[in-house]
Amino acid sequence: EDFRQEIEAGFAGIEALDRGVGVMRQYVDDPDPAYIHEGVEIVRSGSDALNEAMRINRENQRKLKEAFLNSDTTL
Repeated sequence: EDFRQEIEAGFAGIEALDRGVGVMRQYVDDPDPAYIHEGVEIVRSGSDALNEAMRINRENQRKLKEAFLNSDTTL
């Protein structure tokens, strides 16, 4: 389940980054600063989601390492 959360958070972050850049791109055709402000907020939310995915990844890696070290690896 944790791996699913990691993937979902990562993809949500990437999608938000892409959407935010798209909003900011509208500034080229219509120099309304609102596009920049809105785009930056969307990019920030994407960055937060990616940070959450990385946090989940570190926790998953810690759990895997702990499970490996606690397992009986002798033959």
